[in-house]
Formats: sequence, structure tokens, C-alpha cells
Amino acid sequence: MPLYWVQAEVLAKGAELGLAPEICSPHRGVAGIFALEALPHPDIILWSNLICDNTAKCGELMMELSGSPGFFLDNPFQDSPGEMDYLTGELEDMVHFLEEKSGKKMDWDRLSEMVALTEEEIELHREISELRKAVPSPMSISGYLELLSADYMFPGQPEAIQYLTQLRDELKERVQQGNGAVSPERFRLMTLFVPPMYLISYLGRLFEELGAVSVVEPLFTCWSEGKLDPAKPLESVAKKSFLIPERRSMYGPLSEQALQDITDGAEQYKIDGAIYWAFMGCRHTCATIRVIKEILSEVDIPMLTIDCDIVDPTINSEEEVRDKLDQFFEMLEDR
Repeated sequence: MPLYWVQAEVLAKGAELGLAPEICSPHRGVAGIFALEALPHPDIILWSNLICDNTAKCGELMMELSGSPGFFLDNPFQDSPGEMDYLTGELEDMVHFLEEKSGKKMDWDRLSEMVALTEEEIELHREISELRKAVPSPMSISGYLELLSADYMFPGQPEAIQYLTQLRDELKERVQQGNGAVSPERFRLMTLFVPPMYLISYLGRLFEELGAVSVVEPLFTCWSEGKLDPAKPLESVAKKSFLIPERRSMYGPLSEQALQDITDGAEQYKIDGAIYWAFMGCRHTCATIRVIKEILSEVDIPMLTIDCDIVDPTINSEEEVRDKLDQFFEMLEDR
């Protein structure tokens, strides 16, 4: 069955449950998958409010659809000693819940090992971000989603370290040789939010044709400063949630520091323009579009906003996206 039909079926099933199109499509999709029984029955469901309010409610719906027990992990908004202690306490409660439901005890030594690997993983992310500042920049837009997948799918796992180490080494070699992801490099872009995932291969080909490259994605690939301590594994898990890029600008109040990170990134990565992929199902990120556009305008960086859906293939066509990008790049070229 073509992927397009699979996505349509899953999203349609989510809509049958009463989830409106304004609800984040990945969460509508998760509901549809559970309703279709397309996944193995879970023994336990864990979820949190990080990083969006849709996630907070999605777990409850999954519990209802599956009949599985669950635990909701409440993440505080601010990074302070009191809130760090609160989140550590939440994690302790989650461990007790899992021990009770599984009949197994927590392996603290194994968790410490994973924290050490996670610290190594975060440092590799930072090295990769530094390499991408090079002119020409060495990584294509498809690498953006691959970076996200490494942490989303394999946090604290050897597979993440292996992938990121190889990527770091390949990018370092490309920088040393002066080889960019596209040749010639004409447009250096800041990408805000996530492009439609079903168009990522097309965007890779289009960017190569037009000489465009995404050099920085401040909402998703720029980690905060800070270190994890394997000797304090649970506290480090809490600490990591305050280091992830998404938290600074997508969770809780939009701070002055988050805005400063965007303008600093524009200068450090020598960007020519920014593209905001305005995912219509994400209320908190779309609410920041005007603010981000204004602060980029203050440093003379134009921003293109493209309304889209990151999962639903019925929203954007390749032709529509190409037309908008062509017009934007023509404007950048005329500056």
C-alpha cells in the first residue's frame, strides 16, 4: 500500500475519534494507530507534557483505547533548583510505578551507563553544530531529521553514538576539504520548526538544484550548555529535559534568551534568510511566528512562512512549495 494511503487511513481513523484537524496530526495519527490496533498491545503507557499540550492529553486517550495502565510525567516550565527537584521527584515516582507494574527492580548501574552515553551524544551534537558553521556548510537538509531521529529513537544507546560519531567525522572531512552539501552554495538558511516529512527527499533535491542549504535549526538542533553526571542518573535525566533544544523556545514562556539564541545563530551561521514551516496543528509554535520574524528583521534577515502539516500529505504539494521557495530565493538573490 502506498505511504500516502497509509497516512490518510491513520489520520482518518483519528478524525473518527473526534480529533479535529486543528489537533496536531502526529497525535491524531497515534490515536488512529491505536484505534486500528496497528501496534502491539502496550503493557504500560508513559507520557508527559514535554514539549506540548497535545502530548499531555494524547496519553490519556491511548490509555482509554488500549486499556493499559499509564503514568503521566509532569514537567515544570522553568529551569530552577526547585523545579529540578520537582521533576526528579516525578521521575522517582515513575520508577516506583514501573517497578510495581513490572515486578522488576530498577538497574541503576545500567541507567548510569546510559547517562554517560547521553552526555557523549550531546557533545557530538554540539560538535556537529559547530562544523555546520563552515562556509560552505557540509550537511544537507535531510541530515536535520536524521539528527532528530538519533536522539528521539536511540537516546543513551550505542547506536546513537556510532551514528553521530561517523556523521561528525564525515562532516569534519568535508569541511577540511572545502566541500559543501550543495555546490555552489548560494543561500544559507535558518530552518524554524520541521518541514513536511513526506517532502524531505524532494526538498533535498530541490535545495541541491537551487544551491540552498539549511545551516541551523535553533528550535531543534542547538543544545543548551550543561553537563550530565552519571553518578546522579535520575537527576541527570531531569537535567537533560532542560538542555534539549525544543524546550527553550517551544515549552513554557518564550524567553529573551531563546530569542537571543535565534539572532545569535543568524550571525554565527552567516544566514541569508529563514524559513518558518508553520505547522498548523502546533499552536504554541505558530504563536511565535510574528515575534521571531520581527527579531530577525531587526538583524536584516528576511523570513518566509509556509503553512504546512508535517505528516498529512494532503496539505502541501511539491509544486506549491517550489513556487514559494523560488519566489523567496529570487528575493534573496536581489538583495
